[in-house]
Amino acid sequence: MSATIGTGSYDLYYTHGFTLIAITVFAFFYLSAMKMCFGTYFVRTAMSNYKSNKVIRSRYYELFSSRDNLMYHISWAKSRGELEEARNLMRQLEKVDKEIDQIETVNGQIFGSKARVAGEKLA
Repeated sequence: MSATIGTGSYDLYYTHGFTLIAITVFAFFYLSAMKMCFGTYFVRTAMSNYKSNKVIRSRYYELFSSRDNLMYHISWAKSRGELEEARNLMRQLEKVDKEIDQIETVNGQIFGSKARVAGEKLA
């Protein structure tokens, strides 16, 4: 058996050339995906944006859950004839709607096309 590896410097050059091409292609796709998905090339910035958007989204969905509960209780109070209770709940609903509108106008890019138009009433 021979102790030589390959047929000389050609195999070494070919192997490094292929590795360089593979690394370049991987870097291109990685950077393209980062820019398209997160709007940045840097992982730290993408993670920071994701965490802050996650907090905003959780508050937004919490407000919509609260809004759904208020709508249910308003209709229930109206069906029982408790109009004063319904009016109090409507005032709370208006406060929740204002906070939702504020979040949507400040952070509209987070919610995209799913966000309702600010000021539009859902019910």
